[in-house]
Amino acid sequence: MLERAREDPRLLLTWEPLAKMLRARFPAEFAALDQAGGSTFPFSKEFLADAHSRWTADWLVWEKLHVERGKVDAAEQERLALYQQRYQEYVRVSKGLQAIMNEGARSSADRAPAS
Repeated sequence: MLERAREDPRLLLTWEPLAKMLRARFPAEFAALDQAGGSTFPFSKEFLADAHSRWTADWLVWEKLHVERGKVDAAEQERLALYQQRYQEYVRVSKGLQAIMNEGARSSADRAPAS
């Protein structure tokens, strides 16, 4: 149980209330366990502090990763917006040039001598 709680501090939120209830029900037995182990059974203050420290450190790593990922996502969105803007400009100019070429072809046909 301690090893699993060390790996996943969320388990302490389940076990600590149970331990507290059992401690109130069997105070002499828990006092003997505390005495034998040299700390509060089953979770010493040091164990709980370590769990809190690890949980906080894990959170900070997760948060930094996701903040960094957010920056990458924002840069990607900016890149896609720039691409879309550039593509729209390409289409607009391309259609305009095509229209000018088509007008020029029609004008040339209008000016061509009749055979």
